[in-house]
Order: sequence, then structure tokens, then C-alpha cells
Amino acid sequence: MKKEMFLFFIIIIMVTITIARPLTVVIYSAPPVMYIDNGKVKGIFPEIFDYIAKKEGIDYKYIYLNFADGLEYLKNDLADIMFGVAYTKERAKYFEYSREPLLFDWGQIFSRENVTLHSFMDLKNKSVAVLKKDVYYEGPQGLKKIDSDLNLNIKFKEYNSYEEVFKSLEDGEVDYALASRIFGLNTRKKYDIKETQLILNTVDIYMIYSNKSLKPIIDRLDLRLKELKRNDESYYYKIINKYLYKKQIPTWILPVLLLIGIITFILIIFIYLMRRNIEKKTKELLERNKELEKNKKKVEKLYNTLKHNMEELQNTKGKLEESQALLESFIEHSIDGILFVNKNFDVILVNNVFKERTRTDFHKNITKGSNLRKIFEGELLFLLELEKAYNEERSFVIEKPIKRRDGSIYWVSNSYYPIYKGGEKYGVALISRDITKLKENEILLEKLAHYDSLTGLYNRRAGMEILKELALLSKRENKPLVIGFVDVDNLKTINDVYGHSKGDEAIKNIANILKSSVRHSDVVARYGGDEFFMGLYNCTIEDAERIRDTINKKLEHLNKYSYIHYSVSLGFARYIPNSDIDEILLKADQNMYSLKNMKKKLKDKS
Repeated sequence: MKKEMFLFFIIIIMVTITIARPLTVVIYSAPPVMYIDNGKVKGIFPEIFDYIAKKEGIDYKYIYLNFADGLEYLKNDLADIMFGVAYTKERAKYFEYSREPLLFDWGQIFSRENVTLHSFMDLKNKSVAVLKKDVYYEGPQGLKKIDSDLNLNIKFKEYNSYEEVFKSLEDGEVDYALASRIFGLNTRKKYDIKETQLILNTVDIYMIYSNKSLKPIIDRLDLRLKELKRNDESYYYKIINKYLYKKQIPTWILPVLLLIGIITFILIIFIYLMRRNIEKKTKELLERNKELEKNKKKVEKLYNTLKHNMEELQNTKGKLEESQALLESFIEHSIDGILFVNKNFDVILVNNVFKERTRTDFHKNITKGSNLRKIFEGELLFLLELEKAYNEERSFVIEKPIKRRDGSIYWVSNSYYPIYKGGEKYGVALISRDITKLKENEILLEKLAHYDSLTGLYNRRAGMEILKELALLSKRENKPLVIGFVDVDNLKTINDVYGHSKGDEAIKNIANILKSSVRHSDVVARYGGDEFFMGLYNCTIEDAERIRDTINKKLEHLNKYSYIHYSVSLGFARYIPNSDIDEILLKADQNMYSLKNMKKKLKDKS
């Protein structure tokens, strides 16, 4: 009991000491989330934190660092709290996270205005600017992981801030840039760049800290933040709207208001003068008539001015109608399917492409005023995607295969956008693009990456991967595995005497014989040049010898009808569990060369 009381007082003392000194809060440059403007800290996170800290009576100070240095400061107890950090397992080893996220965001690829980007495959062998230690770059679903999975060979260039990332893209130092969507959409015009359709994983953004004695303070901040987020009219949403949803006043409004003000002012002066003159010259009818005549001319002049203004307004209206007609023509003649629906999923606008796809592929007729819930009853996934765009008030892209009524498959890229009317949620816009050809090209690229173009066999890389899988299966199932190494005899002589085209033909013929002599469960791959290797699962050395006899018999049969003499040397080695595949392959290669030398000696004796 005494020990527990002692620990309790120690914790109380530590918390008291922590609270007694000002908290050191790290911020980094990521407008509009947080930034420095003329020496003053501004942005969504600082302003919300200032509000909560004032309510809680928390003393604090800000330090301005880059993102990577901020993490190091926190890790080494040089700072207490840091804003704007997404959760990863690696960071969780060093830091504690607030329970309530400050915001959510996702990564997005940006490019220069004259560059078009369709898919992640377009990033192959390109350079990309990234923020050092950014979750969209190094996270479990970040661009570095995508680069590794798809073998894109991206050249990453790391910077200390998003501003440096966008500056390097604008200056042409890199091909593309990776940044958070909130930062990108609020600053892209400054750097003359644009967003692309490639987005990365959505993440929640938290406060982090490393000193666990700060937990009581963080819990208080979490509670205040949670209360603010529950109230749509709270200071939290005022700050969010201030930075993320600024309403732009149309440029034509101010001149029109100024003109109306001038006219109103003139009318007020006119009425005032008219009343004054009438009061003064009631008895002088002649003078009043003269004055009225003057005023009549003024009114006529004002009338002509107003008439001219009305004509200008009519011209403006005509131009707006013309612009609307052009927009409708663009939508109607677009190669993409375009659909607008209101919050009840009633169709507001639909172009011919979308109508034709729906009619041809699904035998459904869709027109303006149709309700999608009735037309696509049973298509739960499609309706959920529309609801997601409306409820979450964010745009996103989904690529997926579509099965037609006739059973054929085609691919589409559906882009969903929430639409607003009068500042309120109104409905959803959908742009559907047919990307079947793009997907077919991706499949073709995948095939080229795994198969040898001359023989149609697996290439060396793919063959080695399958060989490793067979080794794991052999160990797990306790089944024998034999690895063979094959070398084409006298290929140089065939090339020198008959030409390289006949040499290629010889390699293809031998590849076909090798493939036809093994089972479907076995693997045959081209190692390179005139060499092949094979993996024979659930096969003993004796079984492998019989396969070699089969191959030699097929070659002898082929030689009867060819003026070129085909021959191979084939060595085998048995796989031993937990041994290295490359070592077993080398042993098979050595056995093959022993056999080749033996054949050569026998030939020399004869």
C-alpha cells in the first residue's frame, strides 16, 4: 500500500511539473493547416488549439520546424506536442497519439498543367518530389510501397516542406509531386500546377506526444475537441469553413453594386432637390414649370442611362445563356458518360453516352427525372458509391470491371463529385470513363514482365519466384523436388553456319520439347541465352532421368526431319529442405557441365 501511494505522489509531482512549465508545441509549414505569416502562427490546427488551450488555461509556446525535424525533436524530448501527424505502426513505437483526430486528409499526385496522368503505371521511371517522412510517401499504403509492388522504379526526391515539393515541380526539377490534398488544393494555383486523378489512402490527422506524463493534458484537449466536433455551429467548424470553404464573390458583383449605388445616390439627390424646389417655388408656377422641364430632361437622361444599363444586362444574360448552351453541348458530346442526380437520386442531367451504356449493357432506360434507386434496384454497390459521395462530401475515383448482360466484361473509371446549390449539399455528379483499353495494356505489360518473348516460357525472374514457391511446398508437404539445368549444345555453331534466325528457331523448338516433356505442375523457364532451368515437383532423380530420356528421344525424332542437329545437356540436383535455391541450381549446372564434358570426350574418342 505504501509503495502504491508513493508511485501515485510521484505521478502527481511529474504532472504538476509538466503543467507548471509552458508546453512546447511543434508546427511545420503545411498551409492552410498550419503556417507562419509575418511571424504569426496561423492555420486550422493552431487556431483550434489556441481556442481550447485558452479554455483549459494551458500555457504553451510554438516552435517552427520542418516535418522530419519535428519528429526528431519530439522523439528526443526537445518538444512536447506536434500537430498534423498520421498514425503508422513505426511511429507508434516512439509516440503516443491523441484519441480524437484533428482532421482527415489523403495524398494526391500533382503535375504541371501540360502533363496528363492516367494511372500509377504512368509513374514508371519518373521522378517524384516528396516530403521527408510523409505518411503518403513512407506509410504502409504510401507511394514507396506502390512503387515496390508495381516495380515502377520511381526516382524519389525528398524535401523538408510541401512548398519545396511544389517549387521543385514548378521549376521542372521533377516530373510529379506528392502532397496532401488539403495543401495541394489550397496552394496549387500559386505554383501553376494541377491535381491529377491519382489519390492515395485517406488518413486521420492527430496530435502526438512522447512524454506519457502529458496524457492527462492530452485527454483534456481530446475531450474539448470532441465536444466542439459534436456541434455544427462550434468554433471548430467556423475555422474549418474559414480555411477550406471560402466563398468567392463573383468579380462582376462589385461593379454592379457600385453602379446601383451611384444610381441610387443620384436618385436620392434628385428627389431631395426636387422636393426642395417644389417647397420653395410653390407660388411661382412659371418658375416651377421651368424647373419641372429641367427635371424632366434629367429624368429622361436618367431613363436613357437606365435603358442602356438594361440593354447591357440583357447582353450579359445572352452571353450567360450562350455559355450554358456551350456547356450543355460539351456534356452531351463528351466521350465520357456524365450523370447529375439530386439528394433523392432523381436524375437532373444525363448525356447520351451514359444513356447508351445503360441501355446497351443493362437493358435499362434512363432519362431526366428518373430515380436511380428504382432503375438500379439490386445494384447495391453502385448506389452505395453515390451515397458515399453525397454523405462524406468529398470526391473520389473508383476503377472497377463491369459485367454486361451478354456476359462480356469492360472496365470503367468512375469519378464521383458532391455538388452544391446555394452553399448547401444538392446532389452528386458522376463522370464514367471506359478504361478497358488501358487495363488491357496493363495486362499486356504484366505478361511481358513474366514471360520470355522468344520462347513463351517464364523468364528468369518469374521462373525463380515459382521455383522458390515449389521449394516451400516441397518442405511443407514433405515431397521431393528436383531442379534441372539445361544447355543447348553447339548453338554458336548453328548461329555461325545457318544464321541467328535459325539459332532462335532452334531455341524455340527445344523450349517446346522441354515444356511438352514435363507435367503441368512443373515449371520450365529460360535462364538466358541458350540455357534453361526446370523445377520438377514430387519427382525423384530416377523420375528426372526418365524425363531426360524422353527429351532426348523427342530431339532424335526432330533430327530425322531437320538438317540442323539438335542436342542438349541436362543436369539434375535434388532440393534439400532449408537449402538455398541458387546453390541447388548451381549444383544442377555443374552436373550438366560434367555431362557435357563427358559427351565431348566420347565424341573426341569416336
